[in-house]
Formats: sequence, C-alpha cells, structure tokens
Amino acid sequence: MSTKSKSAEKNGFAKSKEPSVWIRAVSASSQWPDKEEFLDVIYWIRQVLGIILGVGWGVIPLKGFLGLAL
Repeated sequence: MSTKSKSAEKNGFAKSKEPSVWIRAVSASSQWPDKEEFLDVIYWIRQVLGIILGVGWGVIPLKGFLGLAL
C-alpha cells in the first residue's frame, strides 16, 4: 500500500492542499507559487477571450467609427 501511494504522489495523482488552478484563476486574492501555471492561465484566458470576441465581432456587423472604436 505504501509503494502505491508513493507512486501516486510521484505521478501527480495525490490530493494536494492548494486549490485547483480554475479556482485560483477566478478568485481575487489567490497565491501563485508556480509562475508557469500563472502564465498558462493568462495564455488560455486570452485565447478564449479572443475566440469569443472574434465570433461576436463577426456576427455583429459593425461599420464606421463604432466598429473601429470597439
């Protein structure tokens, strides 16, 4: 039993004390001990936001100054 739990911890399947990445991404006062995780969250938020805004701007035919301003 002991070797099984050690291998699970080694492979990353063990329960950790810190909240998940998704909970930390939406909470205001979260701590990011791993800088790479934080940068991954920023990257994926930008990607999703770009897709949503791209589809929105494609569906709504904005022209003229209003289209450029937004």
